[in-house]
Amino acid sequence: MIELNLLPRAIKKQITKKTQYVAMVNNALILTAVFLIVSGLMLASQKYMAYEVNMVNKNNEQMTQPSGIEEINNLMSEASTVQKDFVKWSKILNNFLALLPAGNTMQNINLDRGQAIMTMSGRAKTRNDFLQLKANLENSQILSGIESPISNLLHRTDVDFTIQAKLNL
Repeated sequence: MIELNLLPRAIKKQITKKTQYVAMVNNALILTAVFLIVSGLMLASQKYMAYEVNMVNKNNEQMTQPSGIEEINNLMSEASTVQKDFVKWSKILNNFLALLPAGNTMQNINLDRGQAIMTMSGRAKTRNDFLQLKANLENSQILSGIESPISNLLHRTDVDFTIQAKLNL
């Protein structure tokens, strides 16, 4: 098949840059939407917890029996446990995204709060882009124990990578 190259290089570069810009804007909008949804859910859960605590406080004023006071104490300790285990994921993700250099795209991020592990996979345009990402992660305050298989370094371009790191919650 014969391929005609009718566009000058400058126009091709402009088209490529515009396409990349539109993709970046779309990704930013999607990420913003996800953050807004997660923030809305967190706000709703906080309001619900405040409502529940308020109801418990109202019931506490009305109860004079020792069993009722014990029940309220149990509810308060459960609410305190829930609030103590709360993790602000949006802050962690924002800090992580600041570490992501140009030339790297994330395809999957898995956050395991129980084991405090973050597993991520993505693609780097070049090996140097990947090495820059790895260096940024190793120097970050939010992650430690960066584990990257040697297979991440096999290709010079279009490097598909997976990285596992311990979250410093």
